[in-house]
Amino acid sequence: RESAGYAVLRFVGERALIIDLQAADDAGGAFVDLLTAASMEAAGMGARTLELRASQRGTLAGRASELGFQELASDTCLELIPIDPAYPFDEAFRSFDYRFGDHDVF
Repeated sequence: RESAGYAVLRFVGERALIIDLQAADDAGGAFVDLLTAASMEAAGMGARTLELRASQRGTLAGRASELGFQELASDTCLELIPIDPAYPFDEAFRSFDYRFGDHDVF
């Protein structure tokens, strides 16, 4: 059977973090099937919780609560120090959309 996507899990103690998730159809059933498979895999490896590490924008972020994920407070702060006043800081800030220090796959 051809793969409809993939999920990357990172284990931190008894927590499984979904740090990347790509599905051919992120609005359909393949997406939910992929999350279900990731959850089962995580549980099989001893994880007690499954947490989502995703950008604040995009389909996954929009469906997170519908899929049972709770919003978690960010533990990361991005500070930009201007070296060149002409540098487009707004664009750079928007491209950094990871809110957790343990999201280390870029």
